[in-house]
Amino acid sequence: MRTFLEEKRFAVLATINPTGAPQLTVMWYLLDGDEFIAGVARESGDGAAGQRDIHRLAVRYQGEASAAKAMERFGREERVSYRIAISAVYAAGF
Repeated sequence: MRTFLEEKRFAVLATINPTGAPQLTVMWYLLDGDEFIAGVARESGDGAAGQRDIHRLAVRYQGEASAAKAMERFGREERVSYRIAISAVYAAGF
């Protein structure tokens, strides 16, 4: 599973909005140690940490040259990173 998750793929974050309806967001992800999959999310770091994380993600998904160009835009945005300590792994199909 780790090999599968280390490839460039997209994650889907599921949350519940205030009305109780689900919100699904397709997003980039980075497997960092044992934090990812299913669990409780926690905010990680400050705006500078968020910028470092989005740069790492941009390099992973777009390559170094495209990431540098994307950071011109991302650098003007407020960024927050979240980490999820694994509490469960769903391995259907593996």
